[in-house]
Amino acid sequence: MAQRTMLTDMHAVLRGAPVLCELHEADRAALVARASVRQLGARELLWRAGDAARHLAVVAVGRLKLVRPVGDQQLIVDVIGAGQLVGEVALTLQSAYVFDAVCLRRACVVLVPAHQVAAAIERSAHASRALAAELARDVLRLTRRLESLTARSVGQRLARVMVALMDRFGQPVEGSGILIPVRLRREELASLAGTTLESASRRLSRWRRAHIVLPQPAGFLVCDEGALRRLVDGEDEHVFHENSATVPSTSSA
Repeated sequence: MAQRTMLTDMHAVLRGAPVLCELHEADRAALVARASVRQLGARELLWRAGDAARHLAVVAVGRLKLVRPVGDQQLIVDVIGAGQLVGEVALTLQSAYVFDAVCLRRACVVLVPAHQVAAAIERSAHASRALAAELARDVLRLTRRLESLTARSVGQRLARVMVALMDRFGQPVEGSGILIPVRLRREELASLAGTTLESASRRLSRWRRAHIVLPQPAGFLVCDEGALRRLVDGEDEHVFHENSATVPSTSSA
């Protein structure tokens, strides 16, 4: 009974995943038969950049971060959530994995053999087009990520990261704002914004005092979406600069 439930769940996960949802039903059923489930704990590695790309992963539950090792630093490139693919670039290029894939808190992923996925995609024109569209979305998301790093101020860069996470993962909370259920540490937010931990912490503390973004056990609560979006354009940065000398600093939550 438990095995039947697991197979049903994997069918549902693959049927709801980009690209795989466009495969012929028989091909998708064959993938389920060869698929495996991996449970990941906080900061646990799914695979490293440079590892042989033996699987395509679908995130069933939780969040993963994609990290690119650059010298002695770890650059966070993206955050991947439930229903998204991991490893599609390596699958397409038939190369090694491009990024480290690391669990943020807890996650469950379904792993399907890469060579079997590639063969199934070749048999489906719809799936081939869907893969091209998925890669195009990846490029667009990374382009916007690069654009966020060109912002003049730390506040703008951090605001762009928050808005991007809000637009992708945000959940309205009646009477409170929008919850971003992505539990990133401050150093991880700093990496995404291309800044230091100290600078990111100062901005987050100011936003908390201004009741714009509040840290939560589940992630972050955007209490004032309009103000956060204005910060993306640097419209309200002067307010924080003017008030920083008069508002005492408080410890971060």
